Order: sequence, then C-alpha cells, then structure tokens
Amino acid sequence: MSLVTHLISSQFGPVIPPESKGVVHHIILYGCYAPVNESLHGVGYTCYTNSMPPELFDCRHPIAVWAVGGDDFYYPDNVGLSIGGPGDPTFAILETHYNNPENKAGIIDNSGLRIWYTSELRQYDAGLVETGAAVATLIVPPQQPAFQVRGICAANCSQDAFPPTGVKAFAYMLHAHQLGRKLQMSHYRGSQFIGELGRDDQYDFNYQQSRLLTEETTIMPGDTIVLDCIYDSTSRPKPTFGGLATHQEMCVSWIYYYPRTEIAFCQSILLPHLALPLLGYDANVTVDYINEDAPNFWVNYFINATWTPAITNGIQQMQTTVDPLLRCLRTENRPLEARNKHDILAASLTGPHSEISRTPK
Repeated sequence: MSLVTHLISSQFGPVIPPESKGVVHHIILYGCYAPVNESLHGVGYTCYTNSMPPELFDCRHPIAVWAVGGDDFYYPDNVGLSIGGPGDPTFAILETHYNNPENKAGIIDNSGLRIWYTSELRQYDAGLVETGAAVATLIVPPQQPAFQVRGICAANCSQDAFPPTGVKAFAYMLHAHQLGRKLQMSHYRGSQFIGELGRDDQYDFNYQQSRLLTEETTIMPGDTIVLDCIYDSTSRPKPTFGGLATHQEMCVSWIYYYPRTEIAFCQSILLPHLALPLLGYDANVTVDYINEDAPNFWVNYFINATWTPAITNGIQQMQTTVDPLLRCLRTENRPLEARNKHDILAASLTGPHSEISRTPK
C-alpha cells in the first residue's frame, strides 16, 4: 500500500464463519518490518515449526489482537495505526490459533479480521505492546483455588522504549486461558502505585474484549507495569504449563498507546529451575530462557512431582517475588537493549494489586 492511511478499528471486526465458531481460539495480526520475500504472500504455515520460513519468525510486532468472545473495537478519534508510511510494517502475518477438543473433522476455516481504514490521518500514530509473563516458563500447580502468576514490564525496558515525555495508554486487553479467574494490570513509578491499567475480577475465557480506558494514562520512561493473574486449578490433577494451546495457560496483556515506539514485547521470564531444589534436584544448571526454541527440560521434573504445600508455596514465591529475566524486544524481534535483569523486585511494590495476591496455604 503506497498511500499512507490510518487503521481506525484495531479489531477490524472479527470474521468468524459459523462452521468455525467454537474452534477459532484467537487471532493476532503481526507486522513485519524487515524485508520479506513476496513469494510468501498468501501462503499458510504451521506457526513456529520448521515449515515456517525463518524470516517470518522476526515478524512479532502485534498490530491487532482478537480472542474468543471479542467484538469490534475502534480507536479514539485522535488515534490511528499507520500503514504505508516510513517506519510502518511492509508485510503482515495473520496468526490464527485453534481449539478443537471434540476433534471435529472437515472444517475449512476462512476466519480473519475485517479492516477499516481512512486516508484522513489522525493526530497520533498508535502502538501496541505485549506485556505480562513470557509464556514458555509459566507453571500453575494442580488443585489450587487461587494461584498467582506475576508478569512485569520492567523499569529498565520502559526507560529505553518510551520517549522522555512518555506515552499515553488508551486501551488494553487482558488474556489468560481456561484456568484464569482474575487479572489485574497495575502501573508503578518507582515503588509508588499510580493506578490500574486494566482489571477483570470475573474473568471469562469465553468473553475477551479490548477495552478503552476511562481516562488516558501517561506511562513515563522508567515506569513499571505489573500484571497479576489468578488461576483456579482445582479441576487439574497435574500441573498446567504455559503455552499457546487452550489447555495450557497464559498471563499476558496488550496495551494500546500513542505515540508509537519500537517496543513490541515488555515481559518478564520466570525462572522455574530455581524451584528444582524443592523437588530434590540441583538448581545449578545452565538454562537458556532467552532462546524460545531451547528445550524446556525442567517441565519433566514437575509433571510427576508430588505436590506438597511446600512445593506449591515455593513455586508461588518464585513466580511473584524472585527477580526474573527481562524480555524487552523491538519490532524486528531484537532486544531493545542488552539488559536481561529486571531492576525492581516485585516484592517491593505496594498497592491495590495486593488485594488479589493470595498465596495458597
């Protein structure tokens, strides 16, 4: 598209055919900022497998998100997502996730997103950043009525990601899977609680919607965003691990903001290997948490563990108070800065988020 335009509906209106309802789980439209061979246009692949061309793995900047139960979402009148201009994505990937527990056969899916755009440019270019906990290292122990996982967009990531005058957050979307019960996104400046950026005390997996904030919130460089997710795993006899499948779990949120910057992901990476001593194993191992393709060998240790209160409480502490690694990535899936440690312990933060921070006894 050579004409510079603004997208004015970030959900673009979900298009889910009747035969695909109940099977399409969520859709993410990612932008590609590095050159992509045009021969890849219109070709489908199984995501994150060897069949997917390597150059597409770097297309990880979210442009739009939709999840089951969601409806149309429109930008405010002064904001649009720029397409066709300098610094805009040159290629897009529509990533569709499916959930087919009944193993229905013969479904040919044509789901997608309907796009509205305008050549009457608005005042600000919007950005979308994914926050929360990196999926690959998340653990929810079994038989827990209110287990907490915390994801952090750290101060030293926002320091490098946002301009000196800050950015304006105007909307958000919270996302977990079937065990999610409560999600809250809190905003801090140092250890001072600024306010909530999103909250859902009655989270329903079947109703997920991007929502406008009542008032725009300024996020300054050096601010911290904390996402707390509460899960009910009393129906599960085994631990639930993070993953893209519906039976797995996630603790993520998306923040819509302006003006747009290069930031794509601002998340924390939990460190499950630190809990191995609780199971009688040595935690002094080399673990590659940065490379998403690295095998998660630690999963096998937890699958058949005998889940005592001590182990559960240890995992809880590890996922809410231990200083995590930082996942701070720009548009082309490259680190924004070579900083891997988050500089504020989650335990030092104080504010209303503690209302839903319940550790199982």
